[in-house]
Amino acid sequence: MKRRLFLKRMTALPALAGAQGLASALPSAAEPEAGGSVPGVGHGPGRTVNEYALYLPGERKALEDVPKLLAIESDRARVQHNGRATSLQVGEAINGWELVCILRSLRAQPTAVFEKHTAHQGAISYLTPEGEIAHIPKRVGQLSNIRPRPVNPPVKLGEFRRPARYVPGPDVYGQYVLSLNEDPCYENVAALGRELVGWTLVANGDTGPQGCLWLEADGASREFGTDPQSLWAPDMTGRLFDPHRFLPSDYLYNYTPGYSKRTLVGGYVPAADIGVWNPQYKVGYEAMVVLPSGADAKPVGRIRAQRLRRRKEKPMS
Repeated sequence: MKRRLFLKRMTALPALAGAQGLASALPSAAEPEAGGSVPGVGHGPGRTVNEYALYLPGERKALEDVPKLLAIESDRARVQHNGRATSLQVGEAINGWELVCILRSLRAQPTAVFEKHTAHQGAISYLTPEGEIAHIPKRVGQLSNIRPRPVNPPVKLGEFRRPARYVPGPDVYGQYVLSLNEDPCYENVAALGRELVGWTLVANGDTGPQGCLWLEADGASREFGTDPQSLWAPDMTGRLFDPHRFLPSDYLYNYTPGYSKRTLVGGYVPAADIGVWNPQYKVGYEAMVVLPSGADAKPVGRIRAQRLRRRKEKPMS
């Protein structure tokens, strides 16, 4: 018996316990709920690719194969990877692993932080001469791969969209999911419709709800600061965090609806990791935001932005 059908029948048992003919009162697996028509009952769902967990061939291994840190010398890191040794400064890379920063004292020893991205994934590695002390997976890879979530809804139902006004009636989409021949998962539930825009939480566990941040799809916080100027110049000083303040253009990186990948660093810590791509100007950025410990903590962010390509000037005739 299907697990969902079993659970539905078990919840109905108390009400039906005193009735005659209990077996005949239970709906069959292919019978839709009263009051609604469920296309595709008992059939396989439409599916969509889960790009939040997608690795192309060899990418998972590539993200696990981190460089070996030989030494930290002044503002450079001497590393070795796949038989190649070199000295890097911040911003330089070896086999796709970019040196992000050098921490002079983390756990009482100097540490080099490296980052690498594949098509849809990424990883951050903290390295000391003794070895790797932390490996944090990411769900933001190459920025140019960010796009609206592809959908594959059933023809008879059509694509699910948030209604402008609630109309009472049967939950046809919910019934469709429960009536599939497999358990719900991202691939078949997300196929019903495009992502509904929400907010990404940034918290530290020390502040109350008012001390947390809620980020929009472009990475900007919804919260405003206490600066009096915020009341009349919110675009200049208002938001507690806004990645656009640190980008090299006022409009080329603007958010296009749907072209945002909103995740958490590591998938389990309350640190936001949001990637944005502008399909018109072919540039994007990534914003990682964390709230340090403490009730009065201020948000800390890191921006990874693509460099703008300079247009070639035409020679004057």
